[in-house]
Amino acid sequence: MKETFRKSGVKGGRPRKDGHRYPNGRLVPASRLAAFLEAHGLEAPVEPEKPAVIAPNLLVEQMVVAGDPHEMIARAVNCPISEFGGRFADEIANGAARRRCEALDLLWRKAREGHPASIKEVITLTGASMGEAAFRRDAEEAEETEPRPKKRPPGKRELAHAAAQTAGEGTEWGDDLLGTMQ
Repeated sequence: MKETFRKSGVKGGRPRKDGHRYPNGRLVPASRLAAFLEAHGLEAPVEPEKPAVIAPNLLVEQMVVAGDPHEMIARAVNCPISEFGGRFADEIANGAARRRCEALDLLWRKAREGHPASIKEVITLTGASMGEAAFRRDAEEAEETEPRPKKRPPGKRELAHAAAQTAGEGTEWGDDLLGTMQ
């Protein structure tokens, strides 16, 4: 099967960078490229190795924050355990604080952008330390300055019930009505 043009998506899109191309953009088949290179006495180009994305000191900080043992971290960064403590002493001692600071910075940025979950988390983190004491002070001052609300006047039913309690007093019915109201 002749390999001509590969696209990144099912319905098309930008072609992948997966080989040499003709000037018109079509992919050069691997067999044809090998034949061309062989005929001209050339070797296929070798792609250089890509460097590691994460620097070892950042990796150590992240693993320290995650709570991984020092032996595991040393193996991950390809460092002898005997040299690990001296080589990454700053990351071991201060890495957790730096990563927490970075996480809080990201949280505050998201909260400033208006992300509701971030705002709620910021309020939870800072509510006990900053605003809660001031809120309590303001509430206590407001209670002292505002008068207590008065009792509401009795309604029609309550007035009728109170009148019914004393309806028999001073009449010939007297105590006869008390037995039926209870």
